[in-house]
Amino acid sequence: MLCLDDMLHRYAAGMKHLQLSVALIDEDHVTRLTYNGDKWNQEVPSLVYEIGSVTKTFTAALLAKLLYEGVLRLEDTVDVYLPELRGYPHCPTIFQLATHTSGLTNDLERSTPEAARALEKRMATFSGDHEKDCVYQYITEDDVIDQVRFLQHADHDGFRYSNIGYALLGIVLGKAGGASYQTLITDIIRHDLGLQHTWLDLPKDAHVLPGIGTDNEIKGNWRWGNSGAKAAGAIYATLDDMISYIQRHMDNQPGWLQLTHKRAYAACTPHPFSIGLGWIKEGNLTWHNGATGCFQSFVGFREDRSRGVVLLANCRERNSVAMDTIGKYMLKEDKWI
Repeated sequence: MLCLDDMLHRYAAGMKHLQLSVALIDEDHVTRLTYNGDKWNQEVPSLVYEIGSVTKTFTAALLAKLLYEGVLRLEDTVDVYLPELRGYPHCPTIFQLATHTSGLTNDLERSTPEAARALEKRMATFSGDHEKDCVYQYITEDDVIDQVRFLQHADHDGFRYSNIGYALLGIVLGKAGGASYQTLITDIIRHDLGLQHTWLDLPKDAHVLPGIGTDNEIKGNWRWGNSGAKAAGAIYATLDDMISYIQRHMDNQPGWLQLTHKRAYAACTPHPFSIGLGWIKEGNLTWHNGATGCFQSFVGFREDRSRGVVLLANCRERNSVAMDTIGKYMLKEDKWI
């Protein structure tokens, strides 16, 4: 079995300018380290990372709060909050969106030639470099809502990971909560979770790490603009804020966070995991990963709340050892370094 140093060496092979920030949370003790592809460093600067799809766990937290407050129900179909979809027979439920069982995919379908031309016009400035430019910035809320019209059946029980599904969930939560998704999620981040260095989309006046492409060139950062898909992956955060975030989940503070951790809201056959609201449940582990053009993230904790892990990197993996493998190893092994 590979040790952690071996895993990291294989993970980082060939990556220049890697800034991997690592945190291990053991009950009341937190170990913070950085890894540059060669060695560990105990001096950890306050760097801002794109966390990608870990954003979905924040969206799920907003859902949990609204459930706790009785604002909505998991069995509600999306047309309850989006009247433009009323009359469509296969509207997914909030439950199905939150558990990736809605039948929606990551790809946009166009309902008319006019809609296709409108998207092409918006994407006229797209560089074609997915590491440098966020393709989701061209997706509007109307684009996301329109995807429901393509669902051909009402049986959405099969697991299919869907950025579009979570984008739609964010829109629905905004409608149910009486404000925009951005307003509601920012309020939760600041007031309910107490995180001051976590932002939806690119923060101003913050030391944001530039992403490093597979060619080892600086690519910059994804910009989401007025995207209708922010609920799926637009959050930036520091290591310390993500530590605090995982500690809150481990402590169930606020109490409604535990609604997102329930085991087997949906089974993900043939995958070796089930899913809560947003979070992946695998054995004794609760976790989620994320990726943007040049960033990767992994966060998780043991179900007995005895250990948590945060991994944040400004390079995408391209080698034989994945960040998920490293994160799960750190969660499972008592001696990890």
